[in-house]
This record gives sequence, C-alpha cells and structure tokens, in this order.
Amino acid sequence: DAAATAAQEITTDTGAVALSVAFVVVAVPAFVVLAVVTRRRLRDDPKEAQSPGWALYLTLVLFGSLVTTVPLLITLFGDLLVGDGIDRAVLVNAVIWGTVWAVHSWIAERDGYEPNLRLEHLMGSFVGLVVLLAAGAVAAANVLVELYDVAAGIEPIGPTAEQIVRPLAAAAVGAAVWGWYWLRTTVNDERTGLWNAYVLLAGVLSGVVLVVAGIATAVFRVLEWVLADPSGTAAEHFEVIPAALGVVAVGVATWAYHRHVLDGGPERERTEVDRVYDYLLAGAGLVVAAGGLATLLIYALWAIAGTEITGSDRSVIAVALTLLAVGAPLWGIYWSRAQRGRNRLGAAEAQSTTRRTYLFIVLGISGLVALVNMIVLVY
Repeated sequence: DAAATAAQEITTDTGAVALSVAFVVVAVPAFVVLAVVTRRRLRDDPKEAQSPGWALYLTLVLFGSLVTTVPLLITLFGDLLVGDGIDRAVLVNAVIWGTVWAVHSWIAERDGYEPNLRLEHLMGSFVGLVVLLAAGAVAAANVLVELYDVAAGIEPIGPTAEQIVRPLAAAAVGAAVWGWYWLRTTVNDERTGLWNAYVLLAGVLSGVVLVVAGIATAVFRVLEWVLADPSGTAAEHFEVIPAALGVVAVGVATWAYHRHVLDGGPERERTEVDRVYDYLLAGAGLVVAAGGLATLLIYALWAIAGTEITGSDRSVIAVALTLLAVGAPLWGIYWSRAQRGRNRLGAAEAQSTTRRTYLFIVLGISGLVALVNMIVLVY
C-alpha cells in the first residue's frame, strides 16, 4: 500500500514527470553521440588519451559518481539489514550512479588511462578513508557501550541493532572504496608531495585527532567524577568511556598503519609536508595546553584570594586539567620532532617557511596577549 501510494503521488506530479522525460529524451541521445565521437577520436589519435582534458573528464565523472553512490549504498545496505524495506528510489539511484562509476572505471583501466588519474585515486582514497574512520569509530563505540551496558546492567537508550548494524554497513562501504582506490593502486604510486600530503594529513593526522579526542573524553570523565561530584551513579557517569576507548582504538590503528606506510618506503628528505604536520600538531597542542594552564592559574589565584570554588567551578577545573594533560604531551612530542629536524638539517630547517610562520604566529600572538593583559592590569 505504501509503495502504491508513493507511486501514485509521483505520477500525479506531472511537472516532475515531464522534467524527467525531457532530461532523458535530450540528454541520453546527446551523451551517446558525444561518447561515440570521443571514442573515435581516442582511437584515431593515441595522443588524445594523454590529454589533460580527457584526464579531467574521467576525474570529475569518477569522483562525482563515487561521492553520489557511497551514501546511497550506505542507506541501501542499512535499510536492507535493519530497516523496514528497500527504498526503490534509493535503489534506482544507486544502480544508475554505480553503473556510471563502474563503466568509466572499466574504460580507464582497459585503455590504460589510470596512470593519469592519480589525483582521482587520492580523492577516492580520501572518501573511503573518511567513511571508514567515521563509521568505524561509531561502530566500535556503540559495540563497547553495549557490552558495558550489559555488564553494568544499564538499559540501552535506543535499539541496539540500529546503532551497531548501520555504522558497520557504512564502514563496510568505506572499506570497499578505500581498498579499491588505496590498496589496489595508490599505495604503490610514486611518492609525490601530494601523496605524502595525503598520508600525513589525511592518514596520520586523522588518527592523531581521534586518539586525542578519545583520550581527552575519558580523562575528563574521570576528573569530573573526582572533582565535580556529578549526579547519577558511577556506572551511568562512566558509560561514555567505552565509547571513547573505541574511538581511540580506531585512531591508533589508523595512525600506526599510515606511519608504517611512510616508514616502509625509501629514505626521503624532510619535506614541507612533514614540517606542516609537525608544527600544526605542535601548535594545536600548545594552544590546548596554554588554555588549560591559564584556567588553572586563574582558579589558583581565586583560591589564594579566598574565593569560594563551587561545583560548576570544579567542572571547569576538570576541563582545564584535561586540556593540559592532552595538550602538553602533544606539543612536547611534535615540538621535539621539529627541534630534532632543526638540529639535523641546520639552516635548511631554521629558514623554512613553515617554521618561520609557526614561530611568527606563536611569538606574535603570545606577545600581543601579554601586552593587552598588562595594559588591563596596569589600568
């Protein structure tokens, strides 16, 4: 009945039907004619296959159809496993866009165009990695929370199958895309600056972010329980810690794998990508640690002055301690790496644009903050 009602609603919208028919009647013959002409040119002139225009066309079509197909497949598999049934519109769109991607991928592989599509391979690897990490972190968190709820005797908030199966389905789709693009070809491509940027920023940095976020969440929950005395039972308060540990596990796996990929390659000089990575994380750790330290000093001065520290203040202190506990090691590790590069490379590292920019920003902002606060204090 629901399908019949939906079909009736669609067919009664004559404007939408007319627009769809117009697209099909005009676009399909035009595409066929252009495809035949293009195929003939590629056959008659082998140099045409190496042209930037053909590579750009394949890159746009493959990437566009990929990012359109992935969410459709996630929805389709999720509905198939735990939903009320398959949405026919989603199925049709998934088949159409999946066919577009498969046909163009087959053409690129059959005629040897893939070496010119390294940018598209990196973009596809990035899409698969993002979906895999996001869905994998959610799935791991939900599984561990469910196990914790069973052990602690806590009633789950929502339907367990929905919370676990859908993220797992999304993770499976992301893993398939990432495996096709990364493991099949891109991992063995030439290690250009763009390749290194992907591994360092999309791979290693994303793993670091997940690890730091998970550890920070767990540390804050512990400190909040010790300092702020929140309401509720201990089992309910610490329910988020298993989820944080699941995120940490996914982050550690991502971080370790991409570091292994980098270390497993040939020896290479320190590049600007390495510098951006080190100084970016060092700067993030410095900002986080400085915010936590400043907050702690404020409350220390309040305590010396005899100001009463209330329950909400203790929660802020817990946040500050968390920021300091997470930010200080992050800054220390990556600033030490940068300093080792400075000692090893000498002037080449000291005069690099990335290091100078980092020092300019850190010294400039800290000096400006100190100057403004001194003015306020004197006033």
